[in-house]
Amino acid sequence: MTEALLERVALAISAFHSDDAVIRLLGKVFTGDHLRFGAVIVVDSLGRGHIHDAAKANRWDINYVNAGTNLGSAGNLDLRLKTAARLGFDWCFAVNHDGEVDADKVLELVRLGQSRPKVGAVYPQLVFSHADGRRDSPRRSFSSFGLLDGRRDSGATEVAWSSSNCALYNLDAIRDGVSAWPQLWMGYEDLAIGWELQRRGWTQLLSHDVKVVDSYEFRPIRLLGREAHIASKPSWYSYYQLRNLWLIADQSRGGATTKAGVLHRLAVDVGLILLYRNEKAKRLRLLFKGLRDGMRGVSGKGPVP
Repeated sequence: MTEALLERVALAISAFHSDDAVIRLLGKVFTGDHLRFGAVIVVDSLGRGHIHDAAKANRWDINYVNAGTNLGSAGNLDLRLKTAARLGFDWCFAVNHDGEVDADKVLELVRLGQSRPKVGAVYPQLVFSHADGRRDSPRRSFSSFGLLDGRRDSGATEVAWSSSNCALYNLDAIRDGVSAWPQLWMGYEDLAIGWELQRRGWTQLLSHDVKVVDSYEFRPIRLLGREAHIASKPSWYSYYQLRNLWLIADQSRGGATTKAGVLHRLAVDVGLILLYRNEKAKRLRLLFKGLRDGMRGVSGKGPVP
């Protein structure tokens, strides 16, 4: 029964100039007597052939898709899910090149997804290694603010969205028309797909019992006399931050996030840049350019990186 469950799951890995990490991950997936996924998909952007060559040399049975353009994180997720849906599987376990693949944990997510009707996505409890092991709080609304949590909940919680890294998606939802909004290119595609699932009547569950270590980049700061953590991303991410949130607010007509909420986020981001981030002038310029482009409906890969 356990093997039959996993045979209906496609493992889908994203890649962009991350050949060594993806090859190491594939080596773990195909090593020993571990339970096998129904399919292993790798979607690569501008691939250099190393992953394909390693799979061939090691006789790893993978579905390798090499895009001729840089898909960005949004386009990559969308293509992985559509590829898995086209192959006829029930579920897709989506993982980044630096993500964790544990067949037993995936099976627990599948069982949770099958525990009630029309579950569109099941998310593990993310534990952030670069934030002192704090956990990602359940995202019960479409707020763009992520919070770190020290609580130790158990069971499952209904959520509005969560990270797509190590997420299990119901492929019937993808065949139903749910999309990861590839036009966003980089950032908040997981918020967009969460809203797509909700508006089409699909439930999303966060499992507090299935824990996955996530290496998302954080750095500590002192805020009001206490230690806090903020995302530590290159300056060019600033362009996509507000642009994509504005596009989501506009195209969802305020359903996923509101334009007032985006302007609130603008104020917060400006404050964080002025107080804590490097390359302040560059980040501010990109932040406001992204917001202007979002208001003009500009999508896809922008002027950076």
